[in-house]
Amino acid sequence: QTLNSYATWYFWLNLTTYNTCQAFISKRTNYFTNNAFGIGINFGGFTCANDIAIEYSTNGTANNENCFNRTYIPLNRWTFFTAVYNKSDSQNVRLYINGTEIPSLISTNNNQPLFAGTRPIYIGMINDGAVCPLNGKIDEIKVFNRSLSKNQILELYKNNQNITVSEETNIGEVWSVAITPNDARED
Repeated sequence: QTLNSYATWYFWLNLTTYNTCQAFISKRTNYFTNNAFGIGINFGGFTCANDIAIEYSTNGTANNENCFNRTYIPLNRWTFFTAVYNKSDSQNVRLYINGTEIPSLISTNNNQPLFAGTRPIYIGMINDGAVCPLNGKIDEIKVFNRSLSKNQILELYKNNQNITVSEETNIGEVWSVAITPNDARED
């Protein structure tokens, strides 16, 4: 599905160093061409040169950068990384590490939908898979075409995938469930 006005990227990340250009996930030909988004460390422009960069474009050619302190991602330890884009939010991009929101060093806000782009999504590389290889491991990647709430993110971090948080329901909705007994011998 196409990401538009709302998006969430989440994954488990285990970095081994901060010192090199590393992409976590991206969808772009390069910085100026067919650019939808790029998320990583040490690959931002002048504003995010040494930190976590969450870059996105609304027109495919101009980048918007949001920077976060890289030390919120501990080295050599699995970390739950969640980036949320919401065109209606005053900050547009929010970052959560292990379920906790991280303050932005630099934030851009233009309240526009994301550029869809035609490139595939690259994991552990950026710019058509050509540069900034990930120096570490990434696992359990999910991309949503909606903005998850901080409560949803916290429950996912705690691995409570069987909990429905209040933001997922509306007054007057009727929810139902069908249960099929299984004795673990035959279906």
